[in-house]
Amino acid sequence: MKFKTGSRLAAIISATCMAVSVAGIASAQVESSSGSDSLVSLVCDGVEEIRYNPGLTNEPQEVTIKIDQTYDTCSSVPSGITSGGGSYTVTTQASCQLSGSFNVESVVQYKWNTNQKSEVTFTRNQAVRLANGITKVTSNGTVTDGLGEGLPAQREILLATASFDACDTEQGLKEQSGPVQLIIGGLT
Repeated sequence: MKFKTGSRLAAIISATCMAVSVAGIASAQVESSSGSDSLVSLVCDGVEEIRYNPGLTNEPQEVTIKIDQTYDTCSSVPSGITSGGGSYTVTTQASCQLSGSFNVESVVQYKWNTNQKSEVTFTRNQAVRLANGITKVTSNGTVTDGLGEGLPAQREILLATASFDACDTEQGLKEQSGPVQLIIGGLT
């Protein structure tokens, strides 16, 4: 098959453009999948501070709970996130005696040292009162926006009650704090 010089040149240019275009798409996909926006896993340890209004008593009542989490130690894949934090407020029925499973939705906006953000919606919660007076709260959810979108998330908090007597007073237990761990991705 013979091509006219103009047709052959057009075919070579067309093939070259197609090859460059395909190479550009492949390069963009590699950059996208290995870039800083694609989080594989994140583990953070820190402290959670909780304030109750009104204070928790032994009787269930509607309580506004303000939670601040500060993570001073994080490791991530890919690396880069070393610290962060988040806060949120939720209003729900609560008491000093509350334990078991409960479905209270909380949406937490985390901001990382990289200035990236992750919005996590926690929907499943389990509170267990341990024999030593510590309450262990485990919350499970999903990253619904930002860095790590679509990945599973789990938060575990250990809360010590400074004074069990506070639950017996009219003012109730006003605050608690304890270690918290957040895991995004990497959950089985």
